[in-house]
Amino acid sequence: MKRYILMMIVCIAVLALVFGGCSSSRDKQINLPVGDSVQSIQLQFCDDSCTVSRILDITDDNKKVITELIESSCGNWSESVNDNPQEVPYVVVNIRTENPEEDRTVFIYEKSKHYYVEQPYAGVWKSTEELYDTVYNYAEPEE
Repeated sequence: MKRYILMMIVCIAVLALVFGGCSSSRDKQINLPVGDSVQSIQLQFCDDSCTVSRILDITDDNKKVITELIESSCGNWSESVNDNPQEVPYVVVNIRTENPEEDRTVFIYEKSKHYYVEQPYAGVWKSTEELYDTVYNYAEPEE
């Protein structure tokens, strides 16, 4: 009986460490402007040679959807030490507000079948395929 109790305590401790580590990685949030202050989002699609292939401005309700999907990214797995990601292709997401000092830039890309949001010199967060697909759907030519 004592072994059973000891095993339960060890299992609970391991689970607490795992979940504790996950929540602490969320402590560092992506630094974005408040949703209502966002006036537009500019998407710049950069290809494998880092050349911008398409630029789009989003001013409708989709800007809120994109901002919320970026904010939902979690799991700061590393620091960002570059002006732009080392992975290509990527999308530059310029979030524009009334106050240029509050404007932010993030990058969205895929690496090894995982999706990431990188904010220069702030961090790299694990993201979702939903954000990646939502943004890349804008790259498709309109018919």
